[in-house]
Amino acid sequence: MLFRSLGDELMFCSLINELLGFSALNSTSLTLQVDARLKSLMSRSFPTINVISHDETPEGVDAQLALGSIPKLLRSDLASFYSTGRNGYLTADSSRRDALKTRLANKKNVVGISWKTLNPNDSGSRTIPISQMAEFIGTMDVQIINLQYDTTEAESQEL
Repeated sequence: MLFRSLGDELMFCSLINELLGFSALNSTSLTLQVDARLKSLMSRSFPTINVISHDETPEGVDAQLALGSIPKLLRSDLASFYSTGRNGYLTADSSRRDALKTRLANKKNVVGISWKTLNPNDSGSRTIPISQMAEFIGTMDVQIINLQYDTTEAESQEL
């Protein structure tokens, strides 16, 4: 796998639309290779790009660029991260979104959370101890949705 975590792929994919803005690129000939868990999400979000999983072999490749290298091309300094706006880029599965909206229709504000990475190379900057997260959440009047894909039973109980 080319990336350290699912979160890395999500983060770097936020630059795809900006990358597609280059006139030299023909989006119909681009292939985006992602974790299999992200394939359907990225296919919906970038319908003009061929999206495959890491276990699939891309065909007809003339050149290759690692997703993590895109910031080097598009961001020359810290200010350039803020000058592009904060537009969303992910397209939800409409049937799943509608089912969730129905299920949560009479609930308070809904907040989805994820609190850790299992990446052994991460410095800890993307991880919040569940005890701190639970303490913070306890002060909020919200409905929590667990987005952590590898939650342990102990973490579920603490949350």
